[in-house]
Order: sequence, then structure tokens, then C-alpha cells
Amino acid sequence: MAGTLGIVVAPEGDAHVVELTGEIDLATCEELAAAIEPLIEPDQTIVVDLSEVSFMDSSGLRVFLRARALLNDKGGTLVLRKPTEQVRRLFVAVGLDSLLGE
Repeated sequence: MAGTLGIVVAPEGDAHVVELTGEIDLATCEELAAAIEPLIEPDQTIVVDLSEVSFMDSSGLRVFLRARALLNDKGGTLVLRKPTEQVRRLFVAVGLDSLLGE
């Protein structure tokens, strides 16, 4: 069964905040990428709130790694904040917990 993902994008100071709810998996990762990639501009900060993400697999990791690389190339920053325990465990398991902030 395919997951569902809710995405809300809002400005917060000089950053864009992307609030996610639901599941980030193969069925929803393209939707996530389509929401984040247009926000990638020079010196931009994108904050992704993961506090309501109930599941994430390696498809989500790929989206965040690509966004981070694109932002780094433009002097920007990707901040992943408030991960649920399930999401935190995934980042730790693959050695990418350094991406997590707050």
C-alpha cells in the first residue's frame, strides 16, 4: 500500500519551512522532491520539520541528500529538525545523523 504525505511550505524569516506529515517512501518521494527543489536558490535555508513523519525509507534519504548537495553548491543550507524516533533511527543507522538539527 502506498504511503501518503502532507506537505506545507511557508516562509519563516529568511528561510522556507517545509512541514511534512505522513510517510516518505518510494510512492511519495517524487512529491517531496517537487516541493523542495523549487525552493533551492543561492544562500537559501530550507528547514524541514519531520516531527509528524511516521515512516521514512531510503527514498526519503535520497531526496534530502540531493537537496543538501544542490543547496551546498549554491551556498545554502538544509536543516532537518524534530525527527520522530523512527526517522532518527534511520539516519543513525546509515550514518547520516549529522544531517539532523534541533
